[in-house]
Amino acid sequence: MDKNERIWKLLMYLRACPAPVSWAEIVRDTDLYTDDDSSSKKTFERDKKDLRECGISIHTENIGGNDEAAGGTVSYTHLTLPTILLV
Repeated sequence: MDKNERIWKLLMYLRACPAPVSWAEIVRDTDLYTDDDSSSKKTFERDKKDLRECGISIHTENIGGNDEAAGGTVSYTHLTLPTILLV
């Protein structure tokens, strides 16, 4: 899977989640990353950074246990286009 497809799928997954999700849930629910590979976690962090650089707000929080701020929800306000005034 190429980078753009992976980032798009991550965005759609996070957008569909009603609450923050853990790293384990992302690995379980998607085919985007593997849990046993530390490079997958780094790829996930880069993917979140890329989404943020595109103007998409991803909120992360500590959800307890060993899973540190690994998940997030997407702010819908950043996924809509501004109103266009036609004259």
